[in-house]
Amino acid sequence: MDALFAIADDLVGRIGQTGRLVFLISFLAVVYTSVLGGFSGIAYVTADCLRVLRRYPHQDEPAHEMSAKSIEFRGVLVYLSIATLVIMSLGKPVTLVLVYAAISAFILPVLALALLVILNRSSVPAQLRNTKWSNVLLAVCLALFGFLAALQVQESVMGFIG
Repeated sequence: MDALFAIADDLVGRIGQTGRLVFLISFLAVVYTSVLGGFSGIAYVTADCLRVLRRYPHQDEPAHEMSAKSIEFRGVLVYLSIATLVIMSLGKPVTLVLVYAAISAFILPVLALALLVILNRSSVPAQLRNTKWSNVLLAVCLALFGFLAALQVQESVMGFIG
């Protein structure tokens, strides 16, 4: 926090007190929306995955679509909040960042793999299936992002070790 206010104080000479205030409010808005969006996004994806894995009946009908009022969404949100507070209370918030980075590194490789598998199934209509070039590009993405995920996990593990 001190660094943020030091930057804001340094800006006073260039943009004045009003600019300092605009900078601080903008920074607060960016951080707030990033945290809110991250928590909501992770909660939505996790809750929807739970619904799919549990094979809820009628889950694809509009009356039963995923919402922020579902028990799964709220449960994941509570879990994320409690886990974050526990890690922060241990005095090692860097651990939270390292775990988040390691988990996030797998999003794009898993997405590329899912698109390769799902969009090449015979149950998908022929006009919607991947073309040869789509498969090549997805395979390249899978290899590249898989390699980068491995590097990120290695870096996170080294951060834990010391």
